[in-house]
Amino acid sequence: ALTFNDIAAGEVSLKAVAETTSIVVQTDFIQNMVVGEDWLDVATYPEALFTGQTQSWSVNSQENLRTNVAGVLTLKNISQLQEFEIDLNCEGIDFCPQRQIGFTGKMTISRSAYGMTSLRAAVSDDIEMSIAGTLDISSPQNP
Repeated sequence: ALTFNDIAAGEVSLKAVAETTSIVVQTDFIQNMVVGEDWLDVATYPEALFTGQTQSWSVNSQENLRTNVAGVLTLKNISQLQEFEIDLNCEGIDFCPQRQIGFTGKMTISRSAYGMTSLRAAVSDDIEMSIAGTLDISSPQNP
């Protein structure tokens, strides 16, 4: 959910919950590895959580709003500070931006910081994750 704390100041709080089983990768082999015990362990940790605050706003080349977000990403019950950019848009969304808004973005995480240390010689520690979806919008007066 997005919560507009102070629209004039551009302060927006963000809380996103992702089902780890929804993660998609290129091949079945890699998919099985990523969702298994050594990596995300989706059977034990079915959700990832991000909570954060927007830092600044701009307009990207597609005329969508872009914001830097700083907050805490929790994977496998391990929480780490994380910063990334997201683009906000209304493509294909009814009642946008009054009730929902679309987003796309990328973040890079250190997988070892979240206890995912297998295959270090074959797979980089830095993993880029693409994220996309819709966010429900609420205000402090109407959560």
